[in-house]
Amino acid sequence: MTAIPTGTAYAVRAGLGAAFTVAWPMFTGGEPATALRLALLAGIVGSVVGLELLKPAG
Repeated sequence: MTAIPTGTAYAVRAGLGAAFTVAWPMFTGGEPATALRLALLAGIVGSVVGLELLKPAG
């Protein structure tokens, strides 16, 4: 088992929490799912994935 750096873990938790908080009302119909909102959500998720892919090896 490998350890996850604290900064990466926090970024993943905060980023995905924010994305799910915004996505849930769109999924349930409480908020409109506009192209801009979806693009910004993709940016948040893409940033989290990028942090995970670019973390130093070791």
